Amino acid sequence: MGNFISLVKQTSLASTVTIMDMFLVAQRYVSYYYETMLIYLEVAVLYLLMTTVLTWVQKKEEIRFSTYV
Repeated sequence: MGNFISLVKQTSLASTVTIMDMFLVAQRYVSYYYETMLIYLEVAVLYLLMTTVLTWVQKKEEIRFSTYV
């Protein structure tokens, strides 16, 4: 359970939303709209939000499972 966040960050475990996929889509938007900083900032905030939520869920699950040990 402790390696869950690392797996999400370093592999394509969440194959639909990975950092590379997010940046590839962002590059397409940048090439069309020419709003580089705004679009990359949005991608960074989305990635931060995704990993923060996953970290929070992992902590809750670890607390829940530790009560049964």
